[in-house]
Amino acid sequence: MTPQLKQKISEAKARLLVDYPYFGTLASKLELQQNDNIQAYLSNGVRFEYNDEYLLDLTQDELAFALSNGAMHAALAYENRQKGRMSWLWQLATDHAINAMLSANGLEPPMAIDLDPRFEGMYAEEIYAILKDEIRNEEFDDDESNETGFNEENRRKQEQL
Repeated sequence: MTPQLKQKISEAKARLLVDYPYFGTLASKLELQQNDNIQAYLSNGVRFEYNDEYLLDLTQDELAFALSNGAMHAALAYENRQKGRMSWLWQLATDHAINAMLSANGLEPPMAIDLDPRFEGMYAEEIYAILKDEIRNEEFDDDESNETGFNEENRRKQEQL
């Protein structure tokens, strides 16, 4: 992590602690891990993986949003609530739910995130059902054994330990 990014993340966390103490407390507990093989950032609620260049391009407010998004995956127990759903679609549904909540609380979302006003105030399970219906005409199965989404990759890594 570059010194510039380290400073930027520290400032974003501090701002969150002052302006949004709940989100700030959760974001402060995230394990940060650089990953240049991703375009932006992703999180399982414990580990926040990020692309340096992407985070450096964000404003302080957008970075605070990204860190809050990462932290809320754990706070809302999304890993435990997946229950056999396809990881990639569940991740999309949870991001829509979290991003709508953060936006409604006044945080400034970065450009090009999954934020659809029709999902405001909805649970991830409800969003998942809607998204699943929208792709019903495609071959779709809740068995995630053949996929390699973030959650599945984490599960495989843990099994190898």
